Amino acid sequence: MGGFGDKLKIFLSSRKIFKNWYIYPLIYLKITKADHKIFETNLGMKMKIRTNSTDLMQLTTIWVVKEYEHPGFDIKENDIIIDIGGHIGLFTLFCKQFTKTGKIFSFEPIKENYDVFSENIKMNGLQNIISHNAAVTKTEGEIPIYLSNDESGHSVFEKDTKTVNVESISLKKIIDMNNINRCNLLKLDCEGSEYEIIESLPKNYFDKIDKIIIEYHFAEKYPTLFKNLINKLESIPFTIEIKKLDDSMGLIFAWKDS
Repeated sequence: MGGFGDKLKIFLSSRKIFKNWYIYPLIYLKITKADHKIFETNLGMKMKIRTNSTDLMQLTTIWVVKEYEHPGFDIKENDIIIDIGGHIGLFTLFCKQFTKTGKIFSFEPIKENYDVFSENIKMNGLQNIISHNAAVTKTEGEIPIYLSNDESGHSVFEKDTKTVNVESISLKKIIDMNNINRCNLLKLDCEGSEYEIIESLPKNYFDKIDKIIIEYHFAEKYPTLFKNLINKLESIPFTIEIKKLDDSMGLIFAWKDS
């Protein structure tokens, strides 16, 4: 979270967002013995956060620092959103504040994360969220996913020693089987799978997608894949803005100029 000044700013910002903001430092400083806590926003949205995990970091990124916000990327009331790498549902919940009548299609391959995701949706009584316990890759069927010590860092892309088999679906099939004629926002945070997802989607399918947010990974290790990703998006054509977080990862905001 950076230095003391940055941490203080985050703690103060959390007071403006959460009714029970005081549990934020309890989790961050590892004072609480509970295995989870329920955050509640000032508008009544509730979120289960596992205390011995990176859930708090994800909450900070999406709800407090708001790294996914960008000019022109405001969520509208009837937007259709595809959330690839749903984790425990924090981005989906963030979007649901604004898209009241639209739909969100969310995909999370790891069952432990998906179970918390489902709890968070049920706890808020939300409608029009279609969630799937599945990975999104270029492959259909069962595939191995490599497990990381970081429960938000499991990957089908970066090999490790421990694996678990999960169901996989392609982005093309998601669009086809849900009859999605217009996707207002496609968000990807999938630990390296973003490269094959974008590369394998037929070019005419991008006609259905207005805006894309990609949290990219391993750019330093695989510079050619990163370059090909940018080239593919620009060829559609999308206008691209890259927000670099470190040498290996960052955010890509892609949109079509009207």
